[in-house]
Amino acid sequence: MKLAHLWIFVSTLLLSTLACKQEEPYVDTPGDPAYLHRAVKQLTDVIVHDIFSPPVAARIYTYASVAGYETAVQGYLQSDSTGFTSLAGKLNDLGAAPAPPAKGTWDVSLASVHAFLTVGKALIFSEDTIAACDKRICSEIQSSKSIPQDVFDNSVAYGKEIAAHIIAWSAKDNYKQSRTFPKYSITDDPSKWQPTPPAYMDGIEPHWGKIRPFVLDSASQFAPRPPTEFSIEKDSKFYQEAMEVHAATDTAYDDFASRIEIAQFW
Repeated sequence: MKLAHLWIFVSTLLLSTLACKQEEPYVDTPGDPAYLHRAVKQLTDVIVHDIFSPPVAARIYTYASVAGYETAVQGYLQSDSTGFTSLAGKLNDLGAAPAPPAKGTWDVSLASVHAFLTVGKALIFSEDTIAACDKRICSEIQSSKSIPQDVFDNSVAYGKEIAAHIIAWSAKDNYKQSRTFPKYSITDDPSKWQPTPPAYMDGIEPHWGKIRPFVLDSASQFAPRPPTEFSIEKDSKFYQEAMEVHAATDTAYDDFASRIEIAQFW
């Protein structure tokens, strides 16, 4: 009888000890925004390396950023603690994002950074560089926040799911089709754009107006005013505007170097 009582006591003590040693459920906490900043910087470096034009670069940034945002906002919607809302139904043709994992915990910052870089990798050429950055940053987030492996796996899987949703959306914006459209045709008409030294670059994205807008109903919704009519007559408005630009580059300003830098950028 005493032996039975001893066994019950030891068993109870052992179970109590094991229960005390069980890990507390993982609680997501706000992540360091520096990780996302690094992801954006890496994507920027690749965009420059792969020589994407400004409009194409803007497209890459936007889709990647929407992926990161749509992932993060799902975490906020679960807690209903902010005024953030999904962009589904607000951006043209963007449907509702996949729901967060029904079972298990996931980390918002980890999933959103992974979604951002996964979409970015799909839209550039130097995929290995982005993949290496993604692996490195995700590992650092896991370490810095002590994320359990099951939570890490859930987060990566959900980020990938959101990324696939955004990539499928991007595939329908007419960008790929526009790669087959004819290039800008150069003519001898002096009023038309022509390549200039030193690069003699081709006309950039002459069919960009055929790409699906993100918010406008079409590129014609806010059509710009027609340009000043071309003329080489000295009393014409065009000639006067051209000379104004010429004079700006031929005049000594205190900030002349910065003006040239701005002009060259644009």
